[in-house]
Amino acid sequence: MAVRKFWLINGNGQKFDLTDFKDGFLNNPAGLGFTATVTLTRLGNAQKLNSITDDLNNISGELLLKNNDDNALAYDAYTEFIKFASVLPLFLHYQTPAMSNYSFYREIVLSSIEKGEVDYETNMLRCNVVFTPLTMWRNNSLKTVVATAKKNTGKKYNLNRPYAYASAGYENITLNNNSPSSVPLIIEIEGECSNPAFSLYDQNGDVYGICRINGEFDYVYINSDDLEEEIKLSKDGAWLNNAVNYQDFSIAMPNKAYLTFCYLRPGKSGMKFTFADEFDGKISVSWRDEYASV
Repeated sequence: MAVRKFWLINGNGQKFDLTDFKDGFLNNPAGLGFTATVTLTRLGNAQKLNSITDDLNNISGELLLKNNDDNALAYDAYTEFIKFASVLPLFLHYQTPAMSNYSFYREIVLSSIEKGEVDYETNMLRCNVVFTPLTMWRNNSLKTVVATAKKNTGKKYNLNRPYAYASAGYENITLNNNSPSSVPLIIEIEGECSNPAFSLYDQNGDVYGICRINGEFDYVYINSDDLEEEIKLSKDGAWLNNAVNYQDFSIAMPNKAYLTFCYLRPGKSGMKFTFADEFDGKISVSWRDEYASV
C-alpha cells in the first residue's frame, strides 16, 4: 500500500528519510492540520471579521531509530541526527502517493528532542521530537511567467519549473496564484533599463503592489520573501552597493499597497511594467504556491 512520505533536507543538502527505516521513522506525526487566529468585533447579534492569521503549529512525533544487539547503532544514529538537524536551514518535505513529480516543504528548526530508551519488543530507540515551522507549506515547483518585448502565444509548458509566456508584453502580465494564501514574488529584469517600475493589481483593477527603482541598470532582482527580503542591482556588470536605497519611496500607498516587496494574492492578478526609456529585455516573475495545511 502506498503511503505518504516525509524527509528532511539540511543546509548541506543532506537528506534524512523519515518514512522508511533507512535513516529513521517518524511515528504518529501531529500538527499537520490547520488552525487560524481569528479577530472579530462584536456588533449587536453579529460579529465583523477583522483578520484571519494562519497559525504555524509545531509538528511533533516519535522518532524511531534502528538498533543492533549491543545498542551502539541507535545511540550513534541519535548523535548523527542531532548533528544533521543542526545544519541550517532545515526543511521538512511531505509527499503523497499522487505527488510523484513534486513535494511540499517548509522551513523548520528542531526545537525539542527527548532521548528515550530502547524499546524491549522492537529493539528501537524511541525519541519524542518537536519541529517548529518558520514558514507555511510551499510547493517545491517554482512557477515563472516570462515577458519580453515580442508578444508570444501564451503557451504553457508543464515542466518541473513551469513557464508561462505573457501574451501582452510588459503591459498586462497575468499571474495566477492557485493557493489560498498570498505568496511572495521574485522579480527579475534582464537588460538595460531606466527607472524600472511595476504595479500589481487585482481583477477589479485595484492596485495592491507598486515599485519604482530610480536609476539605470542592466539587471534588477527583487525577492519579497520575508526571510530573504532582498534587492540586487547591477550596472555595467558590477553589483551596486546599498541597493535598497534606490527605491522611490515617494510613490508609497500606506495601508493600501505593498511597496517593492510584493505578495501575490490568491486567484488571478495582473502586473504592468513601465520604464523611462525603451526596454527590450526580459522580465521574469516567479512564485510558489503556499498552504496552511497539506
